[in-house]
Amino acid sequence: MSSNSSGNTASSSSEPSSAAAGVPLNFSEDTNAPRDVCNAQWHLLWTVAAYTNERLSPSEQEDVRTFFGEFPDQCRSGPAANCYQEAVKKMPPGKFGTRREVMSWLCMIENECRKKAGMPQKMPRVTNLEKRWRFADGYL
Repeated sequence: MSSNSSGNTASSSSEPSSAAAGVPLNFSEDTNAPRDVCNAQWHLLWTVAAYTNERLSPSEQEDVRTFFGEFPDQCRSGPAANCYQEAVKKMPPGKFGTRREVMSWLCMIENECRKKAGMPQKMPRVTNLEKRWRFADGYL
């Protein structure tokens, strides 16, 4: 077993597979080099959320809502197949005013996918999420 920075433990032999190729589903929580389209999707979603401006203008709010609301689900097979689309239909992106709101919402969406895949839920601690997804100097 290994532990990552978010405190979750994972065993590569018992993790659900995200694709027919058998790549472990980890929502890119412990790597910046996803090996399949499903984990790459989550890497992109979290990076966009983490680098959203601290406070959003009305036009940025609409851009963020559109991006997350219209994002085409790339997880088409495995235990998390179509889970992003299903979760967004259930909990559509709202009128986010801050990065924290975006990241908290995305954590809820990811937890819906984790539930579908039979994985443990992630605690929605934005500080921990920012440590994982943002460099301290703001550089990608």
